[in-house]
Amino acid sequence: AVVSTQSGHYGRDQRAVFFAVLNPQPNGACFAGVETSVKFDANNYTAIKVKVRNMKGNMKSFKVNLVNEKSATNGRTYEQFYDLLEGEQDTVVTLPLEKFTADFRGKFDPTAPPLTAAPVIQLGLQVTGGVYSQIKQSGVTAVEIDSIELV
Repeated sequence: AVVSTQSGHYGRDQRAVFFAVLNPQPNGACFAGVETSVKFDANNYTAIKVKVRNMKGNMKSFKVNLVNEKSATNGRTYEQFYDLLEGEQDTVVTLPLEKFTADFRGKFDPTAPPLTAAPVIQLGLQVTGGVYSQIKQSGVTAVEIDSIELV
């Protein structure tokens, strides 16, 4: 689960672990993810800051998914990819909210309103096999999540 304490982050030994096994279809279709309910107005923030550490596996491309109140009814998500550093190093990425792109079932949706059109109600982390990407991933991965913050 991806949650925060009242102070906004976990202690050093209290990280969430995201574990995934990807066994893709021949075209690369597969994904694993976790999501949680949130409630924030994207107009009041500029970015999401993610601090994670790759603990096992060779997958390095992950993404953050956001769902707002309008997109929740039509299956659309807003997404942004990021890469983990090699080995067991902390990766800190700042994902500007303005760069989240609308997505419907893995494909870009150019007709979507901006993320800021309604309050965000869900945040998810995902690793994909790469059905619509040049990057293909499979196997096992384990990632420690230190913090996810709005900035």
